[in-house]
Amino acid sequence: MAHWIRWCIVWCACFVTLPALAVDAASGPDAARRIVADLESAWNRHDMAAYGALFHEDAEWVNVVGMYWRGKAQVMKAHMAFHDTIFKECRLEGRELTVREVTPDTVVAVWTHQQDAYRTPSGNLQDKTTNRMTLVVTRRGGNWLISQGQNGWINERAEKSNPVNRP
Repeated sequence: MAHWIRWCIVWCACFVTLPALAVDAASGPDAARRIVADLESAWNRHDMAAYGALFHEDAEWVNVVGMYWRGKAQVMKAHMAFHDTIFKECRLEGRELTVREVTPDTVVAVWTHQQDAYRTPSGNLQDKTTNRMTLVVTRRGGNWLISQGQNGWINERAEKSNPVNRP
C-alpha cells in the first residue's frame, strides 16, 4: 500500500511539473512574440494600462526622436501623454517580426511596423512611417517582460542603399 501511495505522489508530481517545464523551455521566443502582439493591440486600443503591464519596473525606452525614458514610470508617463494627444487616433500595423534567443532568460525582438500619420506637438503633420522597434525581453521571477525598447523610423531612401541588401 505504501508503494502505491509513493507511486501516486511521484506520478502526480510529474503530471503537474512536466507540462510547466515544457512550456518554460519554449517560452522565450514565444513570450516575445506574445508581447509584441499585446503591445500592438494595447497601442491600437490606446489602453495604456495594458501597455504598461508589458514592462519591467526598471525598463528603459528610447523613442523615434531620441527621447530617453528610464524606469516604467517615465516610460508610461510619456506614452500616456502622447496617447492623450498626438497618438490618440494613431494605429500600428505589424509587418515583420524576428526573434532571437540570446540566453535562456533574454530574447531580442526586432519588429517592423507601419505607424499612421499624426500631428506632432508643434502641429506639423508627420506622414505615415515605417518603423523598426527593438525590444529586449527578459525573464525575471518567471515573468517575461520588456526590459529595453527603442523605436526608430526607417528612412526608405537610405534603406535602398543598404549594402547588405546588394548582390
